[in-house]
Amino acid sequence: HVLPPHEAVDWIDENFVKTGFIRENDSFEEHCVEMVVQRGYDTALIPIWDMVNHDNYRINTNNTSLHSDGGIKVWATGKIEAGEEIYATYNRCVDCGETSDIWGTPELLRDFGFVESYPQTWIFEEHKLFMTVYEEEDDEVDSEFYTDSWYQFPNDVTLEFLREQYRRLKAMKDNEMADPGAVPKHEWDAIYLFYWSALDVIESAIEAAEDKQEEL
Repeated sequence: HVLPPHEAVDWIDENFVKTGFIRENDSFEEHCVEMVVQRGYDTALIPIWDMVNHDNYRINTNNTSLHSDGGIKVWATGKIEAGEEIYATYNRCVDCGETSDIWGTPELLRDFGFVESYPQTWIFEEHKLFMTVYEEEDDEVDSEFYTDSWYQFPNDVTLEFLREQYRRLKAMKDNEMADPGAVPKHEWDAIYLFYWSALDVIESAIEAAEDKQEEL
């Protein structure tokens, strides 16, 4: 078992080449897929709306479904001052469907190339673990676990998995994470931010799970 996201490097092959949507080793068609996935809304490219950035904390818009009778309509959820940025959500949207159940912070990085600010969502499907991570006023992070008929509170096996991943990531600090090598700066910046987010999130999850176990 590894950390999310899954299909981090072969998702185009799995979802578009092998299914016959694009040709193999066609860099132009691969780039087209990347652009539509990154900037499109569901299956459409919509001028202006395509440019709105994601932020689940500062989101200040709402919208109807792209597939509704009147088409997509977008409105502000409150007063937006001149010069204030407009935000939407990429993984809690009206047309996201069941994707929102499996599309957290790691998947946003995989598909859009950025690490979202807090609150973040981390989903470990193999361990039936779904958690939302918040940043407190003291810059510390705190995890809340979502439970239902599938997702569960961390058991001993899951807790040991988290501890193992935390130790593995900590060991990378002075090795793999010490030198970007030939990785382009903008890519390294995203990798570096994701690394520290993962470290903070897993540490927070371990602490929250251990505190809950002590209460029980």
